[in-house]
Amino acid sequence: MLNNGDTESLSNMISEIQNAQSNALCFETEIGTTENSMSMISSRYDSSKINYTQMKSDAVDADMAEAITNLTTAKTVYSAALAGGAKIIQTSLIDFLS
Repeated sequence: MLNNGDTESLSNMISEIQNAQSNALCFETEIGTTENSMSMISSRYDSSKINYTQMKSDAVDADMAEAITNLTTAKTVYSAALAGGAKIIQTSLIDFLS
């Protein structure tokens, strides 16, 4: 081409090469954008997974010492309420019979 002096063909080839470079750059940009989006989605997923795991742990896992203490306290309060109620009823019944 150069030896023949065919500058028009050479100009067309340069134009095609520039178009191919432009297309490659567009594809590279699109791939980069997609990669960034996927990275952001992956980060959000990981964060959500950690939050879900923590919420599940808070809901399911119980501190045994705290649970036993709460149960013992509730049992003591219930027993005291029953004993107090029995004394009130007993005193009232005796007063009524007198």
